[in-house]
Order: sequence, then C-alpha cells, then structure tokens
Amino acid sequence: MKRTVTFLVLLVLVIIGYIVIDKARCNRRTRDVILLDQGASAMGDAVVLEEIRENRLSNALELLELSLDTELAVFPITTNNDVDVNTREMLLHQLVVIQKYREKHPRRVEATIK
Repeated sequence: MKRTVTFLVLLVLVIIGYIVIDKARCNRRTRDVILLDQGASAMGDAVVLEEIRENRLSNALELLELSLDTELAVFPITTNNDVDVNTREMLLHQLVVIQKYREKHPRRVEATIK
C-alpha cells in the first residue's frame, strides 16, 4: 500500500510538473520540474520492476496502465498553440502509437494493488 501511495503521489507531481513546464518556459523552475519529473519517472520504473521481480505481474501491468492514463491526462496541456509545429507532429505521432495500443488492449483493471 505504501508503494502505491508513493507512486500515486509521484504521478500527481508529474502532472503538476507538466503544467508548470507549459506555463514557464526555460527557467530555473522549469529545469527543476524536469529534473523532478525524471526522478519520479525513474522511481516509478523501480516500483514496477520490483513488482515484476516479485512475480506480481498484474500489479506491474496496473501500475504501467495507470501511468499511461496519467500521461494522457496531461497530454492536452502540452499540445497547445505554443508548441512548435515539428513538436506537435511528433506528439501526434505518439498519440497514434498510444491509440493503437489502446485499441489492441482496451483499459481494464489488471489488479487491486495492495
């Protein structure tokens, strides 16, 4: 349960980080948020890897699905008119890849993480 709470808190921090990055370009705060985002992402990866190593694959899948859902929740924030055309094209390509994954694997609850 403690891992789940930690992971969820980190996901919220990631969402907040994306909002801050969108509103404040290329300053110290942005850099700090990016660093925190990278750290949170690495920590989330470590939690998922631990679940896999402990053979709790359904927990690992649920954590990854939750992470994908969270990333998609902040995606519109990063695709506003301030984004460069080339960046927007890359983001749209990423959305197509995610859409194909979701079509092949519709979202369902994989596990109740304890």
